[in-house]
Amino acid sequence: MSHYLDRDLGVRARSKAANRSAILKAARAVFAEKGYEAASVRDVIRRTELASGTFYNYFRSKEELFVALSADSIKRFKPRLIEAKQVSGSLTEYVHRVYRLYFEFVLEEVEEYGPVVASNGPMPSVMPMPPDVDSVFNLLTKELTLSFEQRNIKGVEPEFVAAAAVGLARELRGRLINRKNPDAAEMGRFAASFFLSGFTGIKKEASEQADL
Repeated sequence: MSHYLDRDLGVRARSKAANRSAILKAARAVFAEKGYEAASVRDVIRRTELASGTFYNYFRSKEELFVALSADSIKRFKPRLIEAKQVSGSLTEYVHRVYRLYFEFVLEEVEEYGPVVASNGPMPSVMPMPPDVDSVFNLLTKELTLSFEQRNIKGVEPEFVAAAAVGLARELRGRLINRKNPDAAEMGRFAASFFLSGFTGIKKEASEQADL
């Protein structure tokens, strides 16, 4: 009896995973074609073979669906961020590598799913962020904290530096997508150089303040 129960549970789990995957795949296509604002839950449901009731078993709204898509992308990018740390010999190399990997990932997303999900398209003014956003930000903050401690850098908040790095990446993402011939490596070099030059200035100012 237990054997059949376990088998049934396994079948149901695979079915739920398949349904969720089908909804996310449909949503990516619909958002890419119509844009987030114009797309509706009904448009997404029509792109699947599922009933509307089945959709609402997984997502309560279009906003929640978009958050799930964002979380899915971040989950797939996070291993690259971890690997960048493992193969980078310095903070400068790490920053250059992370920006390049991020922009490469953005272009891969656009090629596979369309520009809306991967770009800074029009979003509601209040949009909850996926939990994985915090995990990526915390990972970057942790690496910066360790680097600052190793270099005895004081007077600079790693959280602020991480926020600036993420903000720059998000702003340049849309510019990259809209370019006629987007180049992830070129954009990565620009972002890293811009960020590192600003960070050098902040570090110098903090050092001067500490000497006062």
